[in-house]
Amino acid sequence: MSKQTGPVSLPQELLDFYDGLLVIQQKYLAKIRELNLFSVPEQWVWDKTNPLVSSIKPVTDPVLARELFNQLLELLTCYKPVWADSIKKLEGMTEKDFSDLIVSFLEGDRESVGGIISRLDIQPEVAEFAIFQTVKPFLRTYAEAANLNIDTANWLENFCPVCGNKAKIAVIRGEEGKRYLRCSHCETEWLYKLLACPNCGNDDHQTLSFLLIEETPGYRLDVCEVCKSYLKTIDARAGLKPNMDTSEIQTIYLDIIAHERGYSNRAVNA
Repeated sequence: MSKQTGPVSLPQELLDFYDGLLVIQQKYLAKIRELNLFSVPEQWVWDKTNPLVSSIKPVTDPVLARELFNQLLELLTCYKPVWADSIKKLEGMTEKDFSDLIVSFLEGDRESVGGIISRLDIQPEVAEFAIFQTVKPFLRTYAEAANLNIDTANWLENFCPVCGNKAKIAVIRGEEGKRYLRCSHCETEWLYKLLACPNCGNDDHQTLSFLLIEETPGYRLDVCEVCKSYLKTIDARAGLKPNMDTSEIQTIYLDIIAHERGYSNRAVNA
């Protein structure tokens, strides 16, 4: 069975999977917020050059993180039977390996992440998805505390001022049509140039364009011919009031269209 989502018909099973993922994420985001795990030290002053993560590391709750991780594995077991072998190995991970994976991922140490995954003989796609979805709500609460101390309106870089990752989606707002990038990891939004590639920084308008989707006004793909990347963009000036928590699910069809045309987004882990 499939369901029409935008101009592309998506399998109902895929939509159910992402709905289940959203339920888990929202459930644990609420729990993590109650813990108040992170606050920016009073004496800390942002240097306006480097993301917060370069000087202050995010924290997690080990018990809650493992609980969330296990629920994600249950979801994957239901919807991704082809991943069964890797899921079983992830379920049997020692606390040390799990902790090392979480810490390495949070610190952006992809070499260590890859080393652990390789040693445990787990499919990288499976392990990285599960770890990413585990740390994501922790990163979000980290960002919520940090954003009170960071001037996101004047950052203007192509990476997140909080965690240093790239954007997965953008929103155009206001009469001036300003573009705000939204981080793929911690959901922070920051102002960015309207005519520049958020992946490689290319600002040559002759190699930048956007693909309008006739069936879904206000939703488009910003593409760069230099690095062949794409960014999903929502134009709120079209009268849209997007729910950014569900925007990824609602715009999966844009990812499909972009991939069919040879574009990629390296920020997407889901």
